[in-house]
Amino acid sequence: MAISRSLDVNGKTVAIKIDDPDMPLLYALRDNLGLHGPRFGCGLGQCGACTVHVDGQPVRSCVTPLSSLAAGRRIVTLEGLGGTGKLHPVQQAFIDEQAVQCGYCINGMIMESAAFLARNKRPSDADIKTALANNLCRCGTHVRILRAVKRAIARVREAAMTYAPSRRDLLKGGGALMVGFSLIEPLGAALAQAAAAKPVGLDQVDSFLAIDAKGMVTVYSGKVDLGTGVRTALAQMIATSSTSRWPG
Repeated sequence: MAISRSLDVNGKTVAIKIDDPDMPLLYALRDNLGLHGPRFGCGLGQCGACTVHVDGQPVRSCVTPLSSLAAGRRIVTLEGLGGTGKLHPVQQAFIDEQAVQCGYCINGMIMESAAFLARNKRPSDADIKTALANNLCRCGTHVRILRAVKRAIARVREAAMTYAPSRRDLLKGGGALMVGFSLIEPLGAALAQAAAAKPVGLDQVDSFLAIDAKGMVTVYSGKVDLGTGVRTALAQMIATSSTSRWPG
């Protein structure tokens, strides 16, 4: 006797009719819902081709009975991880690195990698290899797959840096003093001439900015307690405030 079962798949609630409540999740996804990202490989949960996410965790759907999934569990397949309009960073990285050969294992490789990177933002090569050790690729594209995962890591870091808070917000969080200024051309030229005639000495504690005759801006800072990467951050803030060109 067919029964109705409700599932949360890729952000949508769907209802399917099944005869066996212990039917593998993979069959429901492929046969009932037409989602062909997860593949049937070994049928024993050993190759990883059928991997999907359940509440953010990678799960082998070929050995996961529907009866084991409580109502409200969030299921995400390769189709829900990202689409043609906006690919997930891991999906895009696999394309960029041409990591696919026959493509049969790639669903599992991508889904396992995405879940792994959600837990570990800065993995080593060894960490990546360990995370993917139980996902089989018979074409031997492991080197390209490793490169793709590392490219995805870099892409995620770049995306995290796209948020640009104001300098005031940035410094206010650390309780630092912010000095904002803008140099108009006459003043900039005058400062350049003065700097050429009398360079700023490092022993002059109150002197923190010098502009030479070629327009090179030099910032002197005895101590800045803002955390790591402060030299680059400070130079960028000065360049922005003074309308100078930042080479980075």
